[in-house]
Amino acid sequence: MTSFGRRVGHWLTDVTPLAPLVAGQKVNFTVYSAPWAGNQGAIPWVTTLRLRATLPPTPPPPRAPAASSLPAVLTPWAEVTTESGGGISSVFRWVAFNQSYDANFAPYKFNVPAGASRVRLAAVITGHGNDNHGCGEFCATEHRFALNGKAPHVKRQLRPATDAALGCAEEVDSGVTPNEYGTWLYGRDGWFNGREVAMWVVDVTADLAFDEQGGGGATAATLEYSALWCASPTECAPPDPGPPSTWQQAPPVMMVSVYVRID
Repeated sequence: MTSFGRRVGHWLTDVTPLAPLVAGQKVNFTVYSAPWAGNQGAIPWVTTLRLRATLPPTPPPPRAPAASSLPAVLTPWAEVTTESGGGISSVFRWVAFNQSYDANFAPYKFNVPAGASRVRLAAVITGHGNDNHGCGEFCATEHRFALNGKAPHVKRQLRPATDAALGCAEEVDSGVTPNEYGTWLYGRDGWFNGREVAMWVVDVTADLAFDEQGGGGATAATLEYSALWCASPTECAPPDPGPPSTWQQAPPVMMVSVYVRID
């Protein structure tokens, strides 16, 4: 969540794809914030977190014994970062959005256990910095996830290209805190000032061929990821920032978190 000067907000975020990470066990939650967000500590934050669990209307059918480890959440590229600093940078990982961006994400290989019946992909991706193309905060981007060589599932973050001047202001009804200080109105790459970043979720079960009854062994899968920057909603190309002397602000980066939910 990113708030400007007013620092208020109440967010309800659906994190259902991550439920297996907390179900049936004791876990700790930690809230992190960049030092500058609280005027280097002069303005303290008070944070309250509640979890709401909703049961399905009907219980799911019993699983085959081979699927006892399900559901599960995998975390592709969990350690990928080009940031070498410590402190808050070790929590908010980012990857330089430049000509070598895709090379940071090697094909991710995993197995789908026998007895699984559904696989979902979830991602949280936001752009920051401001190079000669406005990337990553003020440029539109397209993020492609291909499973087993099938047609890619595409996460399009086009608000800077479709509504650059009022992209965040237009989202007040969906939770953006209005009338904040600074450039809160502008359209941004994958996020809005004063609103949580919603998780993008897509069902990729059809990209796999496995035995839903659990009669076979594990199914091998390979997930590939790449990204483009978009000069317009229909004109996208690999990231191509010029030399730092042409940048408008900070280096272009992406904050990337990807999850695979197997049921």
